[in-house]
Amino acid sequence: MKKRLPAKRVYLSELQTGYYVEKEGDFDPNYILTKNGEKIHRAKIVATIVSGPYFSDDDSYARILLDDTTATMWGSAFRERAQLIKPLERGMLVQLIAKPREWQDNKQLTIEAVTSVSPEFLLLARAETVARVLHFKKTAFRARELMETTGAMRKALELASKENIAPEILEGIDELDYLLEKERDESVNVQNLEIVKKQILEKIVSLQSDEKGVELDVLIAELDSKFTTAEIEEALKSLLSLGDIFEPAIGHYMLA
Repeated sequence: MKKRLPAKRVYLSELQTGYYVEKEGDFDPNYILTKNGEKIHRAKIVATIVSGPYFSDDDSYARILLDDTTATMWGSAFRERAQLIKPLERGMLVQLIAKPREWQDNKQLTIEAVTSVSPEFLLLARAETVARVLHFKKTAFRARELMETTGAMRKALELASKENIAPEILEGIDELDYLLEKERDESVNVQNLEIVKKQILEKIVSLQSDEKGVELDVLIAELDSKFTTAEIEEALKSLLSLGDIFEPAIGHYMLA
């Protein structure tokens, strides 16, 4: 039986700017990993309906566009839960519990429960969200200290357990670091490309010594302290298209 995880009071902007992590298997739920490293499996939100409701022809699907003043996001309800949207109107302030999801690179919400609320709920939601964020940041700061001090996740988890810090906080921080590094490696600064190309040519001149040329991994190792992997690969593509270099073998480069 799948464990029902608690809903956390959040801002839509936390979900919008976070990373959607899709897990394999029915018993390992998907979640948003926020920029602070917190996992959000289910969200509790107070927001205004700024568009909709919209229904499918058979009323088995409904959606509303929500705005909590930090971001906007579509919320959808399926099958019997679509009926929860029927009493709602544009302009209403609502409180909802929903699961974050991603469809075609757009973050959305799958609504589990929703009801109209008075304006006081918006102030309550903001206060609870701020309290949650501040508490998590404080705990995450200590968790990162343990990770950096021990240099080993297993040992950090043992020490964190003694301080009642949940394992998922350390796991979330570790996963966030991985995603940020991956994002950095995949980013391309167009303004850097001419500099990257020049340095690639210089490295090939100094390193090529046989008919196979210089391997891609060698070029990345030589230049990754200055440029991302994506920038190096993009610069190589440009040099190949210009005819400045060629590939004597796949993944090896020589001056033309």
